[in-house]
Amino acid sequence: MRAGVKVHIADEALQLGEETYAAGTYVVKLDQPLRSYIKSLLEQVYYPQNEWTTARDGSPMRPYDMAAFPLAEHMGVRVVESKAPIVSGLSKVETISYPEGSIVGDGENGYLLNHNANDSFVALNRIMESGGEVFWLTKPIEIEGEELDPGAMLIKAEKELLSNIAKELHLNFHSAPDLAGSDALTIKPPRLGMYHRYQGGNMDEGWTRWLLEQFEFPYKSVMSEEIKEGTLSENYDVIILPDDGLESLIGPDYEKPSPGDRPIPPEYRSGLGEEGIEALKKFVEGGGTLIALDTATELPIEKFGLPIINAVDGLPSKEFYCPGSTLRMNFNISHPVAYGMQKKALGLFWFSPAFVVRPVHNNELYQVVAGYPDGGDLLRSGWLIGGDKLHGKASVIEASLGDGKVILFGMRPQHRAQTHGTFKLLFNSIYYGAAEHTKLQ
Repeated sequence: MRAGVKVHIADEALQLGEETYAAGTYVVKLDQPLRSYIKSLLEQVYYPQNEWTTARDGSPMRPYDMAAFPLAEHMGVRVVESKAPIVSGLSKVETISYPEGSIVGDGENGYLLNHNANDSFVALNRIMESGGEVFWLTKPIEIEGEELDPGAMLIKAEKELLSNIAKELHLNFHSAPDLAGSDALTIKPPRLGMYHRYQGGNMDEGWTRWLLEQFEFPYKSVMSEEIKEGTLSENYDVIILPDDGLESLIGPDYEKPSPGDRPIPPEYRSGLGEEGIEALKKFVEGGGTLIALDTATELPIEKFGLPIINAVDGLPSKEFYCPGSTLRMNFNISHPVAYGMQKKALGLFWFSPAFVVRPVHNNELYQVVAGYPDGGDLLRSGWLIGGDKLHGKASVIEASLGDGKVILFGMRPQHRAQTHGTFKLLFNSIYYGAAEHTKLQ
């Protein structure tokens, strides 16, 4: 609307084909000057595969950037195309109205907050900073006739604080029943670090830092020298490895530069090396959590000896190819990393890995959080060649190692701070990394 798009709202239920859409559904018509702009934001897009996009041998030619930029899909907004004009029962939206936040009840046993809103994580960070207590229920719960999926947040904090948060962030807090004896996770402020390197920097790290700041997560940038000291557990509960290649993470051998390399001053040299990798493994085995994003997953898989393979690694592009596309995925919403997600949702895949856990004697240590359906068309928007290679594969895995865990993302949950629909996968992983199982008192 700020760009000049005209938006309408349905005054009554709409019937489109066999589906009915409730009153209050937004309708964006295409008979307006910004038609092309609207289509670029909302329309499902298939990248063309023809003589202009493939080489003479039939192999795909890489797009300049992603194969599709479907903003609605990245933000988790469901958009349905109407094949016929909608001409009645609509009112023009003049201003954007946010839902009013509320706080209901006396909160004698605390308050419940749904896990499905991204701004719930801003609320949690503020509540914990103010000394409030936060728990995640591990089972579904019904509150005022509405069933909340696993992950409902039980909050014990001053009512005035929650009232201010509800008003500012448009969240609803409901007085909780007596939940004594219920299974839950105790959530505490995680001591969070994110790996930062030189060698030209890392764009994904920069975007992830910015995202964490917008959602008020305190964190520290961690350089390779600090990691090599071997004392990470004294200062951190969770470490994030942003999307990065294995060679870049390990770093070059500065003592044996390649021909043409410029000398790098010692204070600007970075790279984990074998010493840093061993320190990260020690951190995890001692109870820490390592979150590896997209191609950075190669490091813990290869260097920690995890029995996980990338099922699409090394496949010729004519057999498998997927540059920057939204794919259909299934989520285990009973797992803390997927709390607040829908069972079926879209995720961003950009030359990402696809995981298979090899049969080993302790397979129970490896939990699939998200993965691809066993069959059918996986592509929502973009370009996918050889989609069958992804059928039944995992896109997010929790791997236990010693007393800690590694959370592997074979997708981009926070890509360029645009994929709002999957932000909570990263946010959940951060909290989960420092959480403890408990029985509520």
